[in-house]
Amino acid sequence: MTDMSPLTQNPANTGVFDGDWRFASNYRNQWKAIGQPLETVAASYDTQLHSLPKNFSGGLIFVGDRSGGLNLLVSKILLSVGSKFKLKSGVFSVGLQGGYVMKRYSILGMTLPGQFNMDTGQFDSALPSGEDGLTDRLGYFDVNVGALYQRKFSKGIVDFGVAAFHVNMPNESFFDRRNRLPIRPLVHASLSYDIKPQWFIRPAVVTMFHSKAQEILINTNIGYRPISNADNIQAIYMGVEMRTGVNRNGDAFVI
Repeated sequence: MTDMSPLTQNPANTGVFDGDWRFASNYRNQWKAIGQPLETVAASYDTQLHSLPKNFSGGLIFVGDRSGGLNLLVSKILLSVGSKFKLKSGVFSVGLQGGYVMKRYSILGMTLPGQFNMDTGQFDSALPSGEDGLTDRLGYFDVNVGALYQRKFSKGIVDFGVAAFHVNMPNESFFDRRNRLPIRPLVHASLSYDIKPQWFIRPAVVTMFHSKAQEILINTNIGYRPISNADNIQAIYMGVEMRTGVNRNGDAFVI
């Protein structure tokens, strides 16, 4: 769902929760039909830094991704800091993330256009590739920023956030030439509304753009808050989410 990985959604989410610390983890496995499925593992931890003034918070994020027959592996480790400011109308939060991204793939079995054997009519990985300066790994420093506004009212809370990823536009190329990674803007909003004293509904939307790619996530949760219980459960909820885009219809659902 849109809020199950808060620190990868918006750096300004760092420390924006009711408690002292928060841990989140996610696992995704998809597209088994293509042979080798795509896998993503993500984990984050953030905590309130009570020893510092100005409502500062800190966090750590790890993301591991594996995709494709060439075993393209992406590993990200990011530090996240945030600060909250109380306004008359609500709470304004800002966040900053910085860390290192490593990418590598298996060059074994890979063939390039220059390795086409005209005699056999097939690609031959033993032939010279004809590509100069090609490596099988790279790394770069990455920076993300974000802002979040939350406002409470008698029936619930509304929030609106914006974020920009890769603001330093790092060089991302397996060749010895420059290929700047474009900035990825993201906008998200949600409304938690109490339909009854113990029942609530929470619609949310996330939209992001990266170069010519775009994605929109729309979801709605309905939840129940127990009055009192021995395990101190605050809420139980369920929902459905649809992934769609500006120029395409919904192509995936999450329950």
